[in-house]
Amino acid sequence: IPAVVARVRYLTLATTAGISLYWCREVQNALEKHLEREIGIDPEKVFRETFEFLFDEEKDEVPIEEAGNFGEVLKEMIYKPFKSAFKDLGDAVGELLRSFVEERLMISHKLKHYMEKTHLVEEDILGRFRAGYDEPDEEEKNILEKLKALEFIDRKMQKFSAFLRVCSENPHEVGFKVSRTWSKKLQGYNYRLEFFPVFPKNVICADNYRGVILTSATVDPKDIAFTTGIEGDFYRLSWNFDYGAVRFVIKPTNPKREDWEKVFKDSYREITSAYRRVLVLLTNKDHLKILEGAKGVAKQGDDSLIKLIDDLRKGRIKVLVGLDSLWTGIDVPGEKGILMSKLPFDSPDDPLTFHRIRFLKQAGEDPFEYQKRKAFLKFRQGIGRMMRSKEDSGTIILCDNRVWKFKEFADFLKELGVRISYQKASTFQRTWERPY
Repeated sequence: IPAVVARVRYLTLATTAGISLYWCREVQNALEKHLEREIGIDPEKVFRETFEFLFDEEKDEVPIEEAGNFGEVLKEMIYKPFKSAFKDLGDAVGELLRSFVEERLMISHKLKHYMEKTHLVEEDILGRFRAGYDEPDEEEKNILEKLKALEFIDRKMQKFSAFLRVCSENPHEVGFKVSRTWSKKLQGYNYRLEFFPVFPKNVICADNYRGVILTSATVDPKDIAFTTGIEGDFYRLSWNFDYGAVRFVIKPTNPKREDWEKVFKDSYREITSAYRRVLVLLTNKDHLKILEGAKGVAKQGDDSLIKLIDDLRKGRIKVLVGLDSLWTGIDVPGEKGILMSKLPFDSPDDPLTFHRIRFLKQAGEDPFEYQKRKAFLKFRQGIGRMMRSKEDSGTIILCDNRVWKFKEFADFLKELGVRISYQKASTFQRTWERPY
């Protein structure tokens, strides 16, 4: 059975769970609406005072080693008042049903069916009703609305309780993060406290399938096994494209050197003067600022990614700049230039990377080997943006000479057959072929 498997990072995102300010406001609004009174808490203040200190101007997502203290704050300041209000609402709905029983011997099939399927109606009350007609009347509709609200809030409270339990237990296979996004509706930041599986090995179960086929130009069997638990035979096919039509230029700098930003800017001018379509692949949000004010440049997030790619293909923009998403799955055929700011090692401040490093250290393994393997996979994906058809060609510039430190990176370039140039000095345009 063939299967299409998304990147493991997306698998982790799909299994992330948490509590947000907006989520709490939704529960509070439902409680207050049906109780017809305020419950006297201020979630905005609680979230702001609890989480705001974690952020600076540059970061809207941060890892946290353990969430026990944060969970206790949410439990005392929000969960317990919600729980008390939920009990009051349950009592009020129960009283409404009891008084309704005294007045009615027969109810609609719709109301009867709903009361039977929800566990919130007591058996002694439920047994006193008989269904005799299909559609509910106005009084029954009011009761249905109350019951549905009670069921909705009950599900939310169960989720809240389960989340607080994970925060308290702090299992080693789970990572925690806090994020914030601007909300027009809240007129402020929506804060989220979330947890996720550090390695989602137990999320995918292939035991019930006769066969699973994973296909990718950059599939790494070690990474698949390590992060999903899926193992099997691995077959490599030959390249279909002629990478001899690609020039790969390595600049004599790296982000740890003082001249890196100047070389990056010079490389940008060089590649944009040579090509009508250019992809700039970054790994750090801070680097977006370097190209602020440049003409004909669109940045990831300015519009939908599909729209931006279409604009680049059709010449409405000349340069598309972005982070993670531009390294994978982007198809811009024809002659083009690609500028890579650096080798794509994930930032150790990224919550997923942070917790994987921590997990591997606790397991007695070398986390850098994992980081290097992930960077190599992304490096190959970035190069893959160049050759999307047999007619494609162009230049890739990498502003990171540390590529020579890692044998697998250099060997991959050699295997592809790209024309490698190493620019020995940024003040000269003379290049030489790097011997292997």
